[in-house]
Amino acid sequence: MDSTYAGLLLGAGLVSFLVLKARKKTNYPPGPPSDPLIGHLRVLPFDNQDVIFHTWAKKYGDVMHLEVLGNHLVVLDSREAAIDLLEKRSAIYSDRPFVRVFEILGMSDIVMMPYGESFRNHRKFVHSSMTKGAVATYQTTQTVHTRLFALSLLENKNQHEMLINRWATSIIISVLYGQHAVEEVGEYMKLMEDHNVVVLNITQPGASLVEFFPFFQYLPAWFPGTGPAHRARQWKDPFRRIYDYPYEQAEKNMALNGLRGDSVLSRTWCKFADRQDHPEAAAEEIELTKLATGALFRAAVETTWSTVTVLFTAMISNPECQKRGQEEISRVIGSERLPEFEDMDVLPYTTAIVHEVMRWHPVVPMALPHRSVQDDLYKGMFIPEGTTVIPNLTGMSLDERVYKNPTLFNPSRFLPKPDGDGEPIFDATFGFGRRICPGRHFAFSSVWILTATILATLNLSEGKDEHGDTIPFSPEFKSAITR
Repeated sequence: MDSTYAGLLLGAGLVSFLVLKARKKTNYPPGPPSDPLIGHLRVLPFDNQDVIFHTWAKKYGDVMHLEVLGNHLVVLDSREAAIDLLEKRSAIYSDRPFVRVFEILGMSDIVMMPYGESFRNHRKFVHSSMTKGAVATYQTTQTVHTRLFALSLLENKNQHEMLINRWATSIIISVLYGQHAVEEVGEYMKLMEDHNVVVLNITQPGASLVEFFPFFQYLPAWFPGTGPAHRARQWKDPFRRIYDYPYEQAEKNMALNGLRGDSVLSRTWCKFADRQDHPEAAAEEIELTKLATGALFRAAVETTWSTVTVLFTAMISNPECQKRGQEEISRVIGSERLPEFEDMDVLPYTTAIVHEVMRWHPVVPMALPHRSVQDDLYKGMFIPEGTTVIPNLTGMSLDERVYKNPTLFNPSRFLPKPDGDGEPIFDATFGFGRRICPGRHFAFSSVWILTATILATLNLSEGKDEHGDTIPFSPEFKSAITR
């Protein structure tokens, strides 16, 4: 045997021994068996991660540890563990992991921004626009667009997917950019469509190889595993349009029509007047505004669109729940008017439908990852600095210790006893701690007014074919944002 080859074998064996020895000394959270050196690389799922992790949690517990080539991952499968770590210890777990393909793409908004001063500035801007008080000022816009949606759906029953998309887009561009022209909504829908094509292509299975092997980004495009990095570099400029185009269109509208309305941008531009003598500060403010509003735009369209898709699925699959919601609307409001936001407190079952839609099939099954900034010990388990921590929302929604028959769609579970089961509201949908979604009040109110309006005006049911026969309805949910 060649001495060099023998030396390599000896060195590899020594490294394997040291790695295994170190692992035995460190009391990481439990997890599936791993291989020397590569850890859990062979068993780490690329598809249906939420379902697979939840299955593993039944064996290994609701705090699981995985390691891939020295990178630590902890999956949280219960709300209790998520609250304990991501909220009660938010000083440790508020950072985001570095994602190489996102850096190449130029994704620098609040969603994946590291925790620090820049993040706090962005969060302050977004929070001021999406507090409960601020969201209350958007209710007229939400109501108008929702009623237009219901009317359009009555006239175009076979175009519900497009209409849901247009509804979600119209509301948020009105609120953020003061864009009310119906004929221009299509351009924003196309913008989101192009944006999603980019994101889906760079986050497909195999993209994570660049994270584990950074040099992959410099290899030729034909080399296996390098595609996402090359596509991210190629689509950097088109991706940037999600931030620039809406802002620039709003500027053009302001130049033509003057500063008017009560949009997020119009209020922000009023503050820019104080920056005229400080061009550098003004440029920073403009960039922050573009990134913050762009992040709200893409997040709002995706989540509300997906949630309403789940709502439609739930109502068609569970007609008895739809009927009970319709009966509540008829009994409390009658048929002389449509629901208003002021009716929310007297429509508990309608509100419970919205909460159950968000629990039954979370539109983001695996929440965005957090990152630990220092070593931590949780219930005797060691979580090292730099660990990626991911809340498994699917696992939390199916927790049988919290929810009875969790796979069933049952809004009554959230009603207080004796009318319901008195189970806790599923609030994990919007994340945890300092990384909780700042647009959660806006998202919930948008879905609520649409749910109440649909129950008051429409009856969702299976479609009919050209012969008048019922088309069987069998929805399929995937481990990604629902569409």
